[in-house]
Amino acid sequence: MPAQDPSTADKSGVLAAHPAFATLSGQVLASLAGQFTEERYDAGELIVREGDVGDRLFLIASGTVDVHSADGKRSVFMKSLGPGDMFGELALLEPDGRRNATVTATGPETGPETGPETGPETGTVRVLSLPRAAFAEALQAEGGLRDAVLQLRDAILRFRFLRMASPFGALEPAMLDALSARMTRTHFEAGETLIRQGDVGDFALLIAEGQVEVARRDGEDERRLATLGVGAMLGEAAILTGAVRNATVRALTDGQAFRIDRGALLEMFERDRRIGLQAIQLLRLRERPRQAPNVEVHDRRTVDGDTLHILKRKDTGAFFQLSETGWRLWQRLDGESTLRDITIAHMLATKTFAPQMVADTIAALTAAGFIEVQTVTQEVSGRLLGSRTGGSTVPRRIGAALARIFVWHWDFGSGDQLIGRLYDRGGRHAYRAAGLAVIAAIILCGAAVVALIGPEARPAMEGGWREGWLWLVVPMVYASIVLHELGHGLSVKHYGREVLGAGLGCQGPVLFAYVNTSDMWLEGRLPRLVVDASGIVVNMVLAGLAGLGLLIVEDPATVAVLWLFAVFSWQIVLVNLNPFFDLDGYYLLSDWLDRPNLRTKSFRRFLELVRSGDLTIARRYPVEIAYTVLTLVYVSTMGVVLYLVYRPLLASWFGDAAPALLAELGALAIALLWYASSAAFLSRSLRPAWLASRNQPATGA
Repeated sequence: MPAQDPSTADKSGVLAAHPAFATLSGQVLASLAGQFTEERYDAGELIVREGDVGDRLFLIASGTVDVHSADGKRSVFMKSLGPGDMFGELALLEPDGRRNATVTATGPETGPETGPETGPETGTVRVLSLPRAAFAEALQAEGGLRDAVLQLRDAILRFRFLRMASPFGALEPAMLDALSARMTRTHFEAGETLIRQGDVGDFALLIAEGQVEVARRDGEDERRLATLGVGAMLGEAAILTGAVRNATVRALTDGQAFRIDRGALLEMFERDRRIGLQAIQLLRLRERPRQAPNVEVHDRRTVDGDTLHILKRKDTGAFFQLSETGWRLWQRLDGESTLRDITIAHMLATKTFAPQMVADTIAALTAAGFIEVQTVTQEVSGRLLGSRTGGSTVPRRIGAALARIFVWHWDFGSGDQLIGRLYDRGGRHAYRAAGLAVIAAIILCGAAVVALIGPEARPAMEGGWREGWLWLVVPMVYASIVLHELGHGLSVKHYGREVLGAGLGCQGPVLFAYVNTSDMWLEGRLPRLVVDASGIVVNMVLAGLAGLGLLIVEDPATVAVLWLFAVFSWQIVLVNLNPFFDLDGYYLLSDWLDRPNLRTKSFRRFLELVRSGDLTIARRYPVEIAYTVLTLVYVSTMGVVLYLVYRPLLASWFGDAAPALLAELGALAIALLWYASSAAFLSRSLRPAWLASRNQPATGA
């Protein structure tokens, strides 16, 4: 664009607003301002091209520009600059004098004015430019310009390094500026020890130039773990975990690194949790997972001839099932191999590249306590939770308080001794022939009575909810939930196994109980089926007892309560027989077919069929394909059924007090809620199935 000629006083005002030029005296500043020339650029016009020889620097008077730098074949956005910012000085300071970025005019936003007669025109960016010779002369002038410019150069280089070559390149420019300001440059020589194994971790390093080796000493032996170069972050593990340095870092060549102290890094975690999460991700990628001690391995053959490897921790009683693929991964958890090493070894062994599957399996083993890994300290966790990007702390605290009130669980410990005593003191009789005959009689006779007395009980229920006495059914139903789980526990003791946990919990208005029956994984199919069915049988017995109670009571209110409890109990039985969700019916079907993880495996085969169109998959896995199809049909049909049931029901409840459209919308909302909750639940199995179906055999030599 044609050069403009604003007054020297106006240009002096623009220069004086920049920290680097503010160090100059008024006379020197006025003299330097006279050598600046104004240039104007339209939005989208190129101001500086990367790779060109730099002949001047620029100071933005008004408008904005974008800075991009090439990284191979792609262009990386560095940041946007606005009024008062300077660019182009690096090329005037570096020996080769070439531009290391491309600068493009982007907007006409106004900044410091250079005079009313030269106000910014719509769509233009105004910059002041200073030739190379004038800039070199200014650096020799009295004042702190040279030091200020050199400091600015270091800041730019730190920012460029963070954006282009560090693990933090995806952060916003403002956060990179903040992180850059907390880093200091340090030089090292070949052979110098940068980090020593066993020292306290009070700083981290980002390698800016040169190469280093990471080595670990075990007794008298030292083994090289890795060779790292530009962009590598080192030393963050000790800061995150609070442990001493677990390896030594030694320079292989001369080079430079950026150092950030522990306090500064933790402060950055608090300012933006993404920095901390990125550092934790690096920790996990470099993790060398090791099998936890006190783990027993039990093998079990399925009806299909497959082998299941069941892990059991003797100290905690935790269980974990592994397929053949998972077993291969487990055997590689020796504390020497990184996640990358394990993934590559798995690919070479199976001809399948499945990094997500490997990561998910190791994450699940870690969560279950079967892998020893480094954990972040409470201080680091607190900084991340208190980070500004994590949202307001007040709503989070309110949410946490509500969660403590409405979402909780009370763990009884193992519960094994208590349930064992109940079994010994009478529960064992239910598993003998006479006990089973009595149970069958109670269920059948009670069901017949409930069906026969139903027409008489319904009139007695009228007004029961309004008067309050019918609400007695609610605590009875909650008590039946506890007895349901007790039934599972008694069956575990019948087979001589251990109840590994028991407790009560609350999820909003819903009370639930739980019993950990994982020890039954070591038993055969029939014992597992008995344990699966025990809770349902308890609900059927309770329904039968309530039905038989109808024969001996005459009070209409009591009749209504017992009849309604029996109906609810049968509804609980029907709900628990549902094989499509994680209820007793699903585990009954899974154990009857002897197919662990039935849902995930079924989804995987179905997705393979859809993706490939190979009908032989349906012939090889008919059960899995049928299960998936029936699951989809069930979920789809139930949404329609709920809508059709609740539409007249809501209309009768609202009566003439509300328009018919409200009932329609209410029924539709219930159906949509069903679909949303079903999708959320099934997605937990769909995701690993999708990843497994996408794994293709590796190709190449």
